Amino acid sequence: NTIYKGQDICLGGFDNYEQIGQPWTFGFLPVLALGVVGKLFNITAINLDMLMTFLLPAILFVLLYFFILRLSESFSLAVIGSISLILGYSIFTANVQIIKETLMLSYSSHLWFLRPISPQFNHILLILALILIYESLCSNKIFLSWVAGILTGLLFYVFIYYWIFVYAGLSVLFFVFLARREKLCRRKIFTIFFLSVLVSVPYWLNFWRLLHHPHYRDLEYFLNVINSRRPILPVSYILSSSLILFTYYKKEINLSFWYIFSFLVGGLICLNQHIITGKVMFPGHWIGYSNKTFLIVSLFVSLNNIKEIKDNAKGHEEELTK
Repeated sequence: NTIYKGQDICLGGFDNYEQIGQPWTFGFLPVLALGVVGKLFNITAINLDMLMTFLLPAILFVLLYFFILRLSESFSLAVIGSISLILGYSIFTANVQIIKETLMLSYSSHLWFLRPISPQFNHILLILALILIYESLCSNKIFLSWVAGILTGLLFYVFIYYWIFVYAGLSVLFFVFLARREKLCRRKIFTIFFLSVLVSVPYWLNFWRLLHHPHYRDLEYFLNVINSRRPILPVSYILSSSLILFTYYKKEINLSFWYIFSFLVGGLICLNQHIITGKVMFPGHWIGYSNKTFLIVSLFVSLNNIKEIKDNAKGHEEELTK
């Protein structure tokens, strides 16, 4: 509605501030993109919402399919994994009650990715950024690193939890390649960081204005920002991540492993960033929006690892019996 009324949300926060010219507090890119599409094609806000409810989950399904396929190299697991994420995101949980109801076939909940705009639209940009980062590391085409860097920079204008998650994973991956003395991969990650920082300059200028806003402390209270340095160590996440990485023990430790390892560790770093910053805001958002998605993707990749280990063991036994 803000776009339809012609208000400039890039200059004025459409979420918490009414005055044009005030710093924006949430990423405006998704609202701006969808609003412009609706206004350009003369689609009412209600019809636009219905149209996006049909199109965006389908686009996300294709991206998730390609993401899992590239990491696992398994067509069947890519299909099953992407369908599971789109239709059953809520049942991938450590909540005993939900698990019990799911097993009893009595659990019902809304489809997570039907919720507009976040995560319905936002998740598309996150998955696309993760795909491009992996593709840039696999390929010698430098333009992939440029595109990955630009898209990562755009995440600053989408959701704070997304760009921090990507930055944490990339940082771990950079130090992995530093230890392994892989200069080319380090250069690619540096390129992604450099371009994303350039794209994010307006974000940081706005953030500087926001820090000096007279009502900034009130805004922190409104957004439930808490002063804490207490570690957050979810047992289910740590155990699941460990089991996923363990499935590589009889496989070659390749780029897929280090990529998954880095972003799983990066997710844990995100949950505990407040140990350094001293401030935490809705830490469950990392679990629900970024960590959980990547964990489920990694889970289906690990299933392919288990299948390959079993196939190799079976082939070895057949050779011994000959």
